[in-house]
Amino acid sequence: KEALSEQLESISDQQFEQLCKIFVEEIEDPADIELTPFHGDGGIDVRGGFGGDLLNTDFGVQVKKFKDNIGSPAMRNFVGALQQHHYQTGLFITTSDFASGAVDLANEQEDTPISLVNGDELLEMMIEREIGVTKIGESSFEIDPEFWSIFDRTTTDNPLNSEEVPQANSFQVFQYSLMAI
Repeated sequence: KEALSEQLESISDQQFEQLCKIFVEEIEDPADIELTPFHGDGGIDVRGGFGGDLLNTDFGVQVKKFKDNIGSPAMRNFVGALQQHHYQTGLFITTSDFASGAVDLANEQEDTPISLVNGDELLEMMIEREIGVTKIGESSFEIDPEFWSIFDRTTTDNPLNSEEVPQANSFQVFQYSLMAI
């Protein structure tokens, strides 16, 4: 768990967003999922949807690679972003933890339920699902260098290949990408 925590610390904020996209995709297997632009994302870092022909649910994810706890202002901003973009549910992932006011605010959201994943839960779920780690015995794990190598190839000038993390799989994201260029 300590080695995995150090590995998370070694990646950039942008790479952490990409990691969280992979994490959500592996845990939830949504019908579609994509990263939003790193800057100017309107408070949503990853978005996607579940469903099919009869039922559909859109979700928004906020991720924060922080040492300090997430407070009420950050949660209020996230709630506002979910409402502004008409998401039915939200997920907030952090490497730290949530202050009690932020937890209370998230729990008060009846129309747009918000799930919270703190740093310890993130590490536990990554180990449980073998995301970034490989099982090497009954209860031992080691860092998976192949998984983490995709982040070695990632820079701000060279994001992950779209096969590894699809980023422009909607016209709106494509437009944002062109505007950024």
